[in-house]
Amino acid sequence: MNSKENESTANKINTQRQPGSLKMVWIIGAVILISAWLIWAPSESENSRSLSEMPTTIVQKGALRIDVTETGTISPRKQIVLKNETDRDATIVFVVQEGSIVEEGQLLVELDSTEVENQLVERRLQVMNDEAEVVAAQETLKVVKNQNMANIEQAELTWKFAIQDLEKYKDGEFPKLRKEAEASLKLAEAELKQAEESLKWSTILYDEKYLSQSELQQDELNKQRGELQVQSAKEDLRLLEEFTYQRQIDQLESDVRQAELALERAKNLAAANLAQAEANLKNEESRLVEEQERLRRDERRFNSTKIYAPIDGRVLYATSVGNRWRRNDEPIDVGTTIDERDEILFLPTASEFNVNIQVTEVELNKVSRGLPVTVTVDALPGKVLTGTVTDIAQFPDPDSRYLNPNLKLYKTVIELDADQDELRNGMSCLAEVLIQDLSDVIYIPMQSVTRRGGKPTVYIVQDDDSVLPQEVKTGMDNARFVHIVEGLKEGQKILLAPPMEDSAGDSEDSSDAKEPSESNIMSSAKSSKILL
Repeated sequence: MNSKENESTANKINTQRQPGSLKMVWIIGAVILISAWLIWAPSESENSRSLSEMPTTIVQKGALRIDVTETGTISPRKQIVLKNETDRDATIVFVVQEGSIVEEGQLLVELDSTEVENQLVERRLQVMNDEAEVVAAQETLKVVKNQNMANIEQAELTWKFAIQDLEKYKDGEFPKLRKEAEASLKLAEAELKQAEESLKWSTILYDEKYLSQSELQQDELNKQRGELQVQSAKEDLRLLEEFTYQRQIDQLESDVRQAELALERAKNLAAANLAQAEANLKNEESRLVEEQERLRRDERRFNSTKIYAPIDGRVLYATSVGNRWRRNDEPIDVGTTIDERDEILFLPTASEFNVNIQVTEVELNKVSRGLPVTVTVDALPGKVLTGTVTDIAQFPDPDSRYLNPNLKLYKTVIELDADQDELRNGMSCLAEVLIQDLSDVIYIPMQSVTRRGGKPTVYIVQDDDSVLPQEVKTGMDNARFVHIVEGLKEGQKILLAPPMEDSAGDSEDSSDAKEPSESNIMSSAKSSKILL
């Protein structure tokens, strides 16, 4: 129906003769129906056209080859690089002609050795001087050890004598002195007692007039003398026990401590002198070792001025290899100055080769050691070589950052299986690393899979042209197709690419941001029949 038909219908309704209220109901219903048709009809037409324009694909089942394909370069498996090992820039005075087939031990390059030879002579003289210093330090160490031994023995003897003096006084001299003092006291007490007895009888005899007063006075004097002798003996014993003994003990113990400290000082001084002598010897020996190492290094540098072939091979100049960084690209020839540690010649093997490729960070989890590889060489059309992944770098190649800081490439080495006489160093090739060779599996194009709510999702086209999101479980991919482990069946029709609004809505981490809003769901359901 078009707008003219709508207008005609409205006129017919208006011209019908109905009762007033019923007529009004019919008019309102007609307006509602017409409005709904005007809203929905164009939308359905437009959305049908939009759905028909969406590309689709069919879910397939069959064999799927999971591989990683990268360009690479052929290189000899065993290649000896001959460099300037003189640790300085050097001038070539002789070089064998490039391409020459040489034998092991043949002279290949000779560098100017004048400066290195002069330095070698000076280094030998310095080594001789250092050897004399080491001998002197060794003799000094012997003298220090002998002197330390004598000093320590003397200090130990003094300390031992001090201990013996202390023990002798405590256990010998003091008991003897105390016994002598006690004996003097007992003797004085006995004499006092005798004087008292004598005075007692003298007093009786004096009273009876048998003794004179002078005799009595003599006995009294003897008694007094005895009392004084007892007091003196007691005082001597008290002084010996309370003062003389303690003072002598303190002095002797102090002598022991001083002797012990003197012994400790002698040992510390001996250790210090020994450490100083040993340090001096080690310093001289270290200096000698360093000079000897410098001498050996100078000798190696001098010997490095002549480079001999370590194996049989064909000579290749380093300047003929284009995939390397050199500060000096001057052609190799007599008179050419070679930078320190710079490459001069290559001696590649004849028939054993590797392939060097670089695997991106995205593909790194697929590639592992031991995987089979097929290789095609640009210079050998129609020939397919086989090999095995033998090495994968642990860290990305730093040289790739110069071209793109965000690009991370990992150097990977492929070892070719058979000897190939036709291969040459530097040839370009294409390497296909076989990850998995699946059979009878479900797979779809990679672009058909999007992430919805953080999970892999595809959109299945229903019989009524509606589109239903389906969560799937994915396996590995080969950058074109992806293995579907669960969620799809063979023959199902799916969108080749997810709807624009759904694929753009999964850029956020949160699940809410990944799901369409309610208004979008209603709008999509009305406009394109996508059942979300």
